[in-house]
Amino acid sequence: MAIPIQGTQWAVALAAAALLCMLGMHTYGFSLSLPLFSDDVLFVRWIDAHKLSEIWTSAPGYSYYRPLALTIWKVLALIQHGHDAFALHATVFALHLLNSVLVFALLAGPDPTRRPHLAPGFSAAVLFLLFPFSYQVVPWVSALMYPLVTTLILSSLLLARWASGNPWYRGLSIILALLAPFTHETGVLVAALLFLLLITDDPPAPFRQALRYTLPHWLCSVLGVAVWLAVPKGLGQVNPLDWSARWQNAVYLAQGLIFPLAPLVQRALSLNLGNLSTIALIAGITVTSWAALMSRVGQGKLVGLAIGWFTITLLPAWALLRPDYVRTSPHLLYQASVGIALFWAIPANLRPSGHLFSIAAQGLAALCVSWAAVSGYRFIRSRIPLYDQVRLAVSQLAGACAGISDPILLVNYPQWFAPQHNTFPLGSEGVVLVPPVATGLSDLLWANAAQERSIKGIVFMEPLDKTPWRFIFPGVGQVVDSDSLQDALRQAPHIIVTSYAQPDVVLRDVGGLEAEGQMPPTNYIANYADKLLLISASQKPEGDSLRITLRWYCTAPVTQETSVFVHLYDSENRLAAQADGYPLLNMARMVSWRPGDMWRDIRFLALPEDETSGRYILKIGLYPIAGGPRLSAFSPTGERFVDDAVLITTLELPLDPRERNEH
Repeated sequence: MAIPIQGTQWAVALAAAALLCMLGMHTYGFSLSLPLFSDDVLFVRWIDAHKLSEIWTSAPGYSYYRPLALTIWKVLALIQHGHDAFALHATVFALHLLNSVLVFALLAGPDPTRRPHLAPGFSAAVLFLLFPFSYQVVPWVSALMYPLVTTLILSSLLLARWASGNPWYRGLSIILALLAPFTHETGVLVAALLFLLLITDDPPAPFRQALRYTLPHWLCSVLGVAVWLAVPKGLGQVNPLDWSARWQNAVYLAQGLIFPLAPLVQRALSLNLGNLSTIALIAGITVTSWAALMSRVGQGKLVGLAIGWFTITLLPAWALLRPDYVRTSPHLLYQASVGIALFWAIPANLRPSGHLFSIAAQGLAALCVSWAAVSGYRFIRSRIPLYDQVRLAVSQLAGACAGISDPILLVNYPQWFAPQHNTFPLGSEGVVLVPPVATGLSDLLWANAAQERSIKGIVFMEPLDKTPWRFIFPGVGQVVDSDSLQDALRQAPHIIVTSYAQPDVVLRDVGGLEAEGQMPPTNYIANYADKLLLISASQKPEGDSLRITLRWYCTAPVTQETSVFVHLYDSENRLAAQADGYPLLNMARMVSWRPGDMWRDIRFLALPEDETSGRYILKIGLYPIAGGPRLSAFSPTGERFVDDAVLITTLELPLDPRERNEH
């Protein structure tokens, strides 16, 4: 049996742990500023609706039985009187850092006859920390159970290895093994992993001795399976004998094992062998060749530990989950990433005799570990812009919905973000923002802003087709055409539109139908052809734009498609800027308006970048889309406006920087 690190080895171990924490903070520190999103918001609802006792006795409406992880979430909510996103993200992040340290301790721990294996242990810990598919674990609060169960398993194994002559370590190891299945169903694998660790140790434990030593852990696993089967939950049925599904799962999971070879796999796809066949071929050749090479140079036990760990931890997912779920769930590889990390860190354990062989071994180790680490690091960091969009979309949603009444119509709000090009051939590499449930938008707002609102999402493709964006962003809700959109606009007094005309997602309140069946107002600014009244107009700076709010009243049906123009003229009456289009950010067609309607139309006029100092005037009018003269514009006293353009205000440009920033 192994013994704990002693003496000066502790200093080395602490230094390694500090380096891992610093690397982890640099890689994943961004997650601490993220909101709750995706399944996070469903967990918030579920936890608030259930007592602690209910979390342990059943899982109604929830597909799995994972009470320990949910208890931690529930206790944090009780302590903080709510769900604090920072505290929840910090918990997941801290567990990931702890797991990297535990991987180092488990794989670097010495046996009584030789010095500690610091190099392979530290290398494996770095690769575990930077495993690319963990991008769907560390920043996701709903993935709490994955790092937590990994912490329990690694801690149980580590204490079991340190338990020689210390019954307290052994007893604590068994307790952690008992808790693991109540965190995540894969916690039942702790006994199998401990057995694997013992028989691949140096020297390996005999099979019978390993079985006797792990017997209490096996009992814990059996108990965990029994409880899991007994507790009511909503898990769907899967056919384990669907070999087509098992093949697809196997290939996707193998892609995770050979993640450093992603560029090679992408190039090989040009052979047109099919994604599954190409990945399977490269994975088979790579794993077989690498395992044979490492075994030939005396690292067969580490090869067995790495491949065995990978296989054991992924066996349940491979056998019991649907391929469509597996392909969109990189987090399933989190526990397996311990074995994957070790698989590529094995060269760091080479200690050949002879100066030249030693240099060659060190070079191979440095190349393998560095290549794998850089691959993982670059992939994770390339996801940060996606998470930035999640953060912006949530914060702007909360800001746009504050202070307005229900119901709210949200147009083109993103369901998820994904890069234009994938690094890996199979699976999803994006970030889900809104959970795929009917109340997803309302849940998202409630979880992050404590606003209980009625929000409906729709997708209007016309502006999206005209605005290519740097990420893929499917919208939330039913796709509607222009005619159906007009009906939808009448159902909500407040319309919020997501714009993708900028590098970052932008949400804007664009107005809405304030009232129907109203009597004509006596006070107004202009009468357009006895069909539309401009009741009021106001503007205020918003960054480098003017936010212009117009209020319209429909006196008679508009018989032809009509557009609003907003023109900014300089002192020499030259057009300096304009914002033309239908009301409500070019969505509301006036031909669909009804007499008695009162609409609020918010427009954004981008100020000219090369503006010269001086006085500018703002004018508003209407014109038919098909061409022809502008709609005649008259004042309340019957005087016709020059050029049928109503002067709204004059302003001095450039605006005071303080005034720009104020809004």
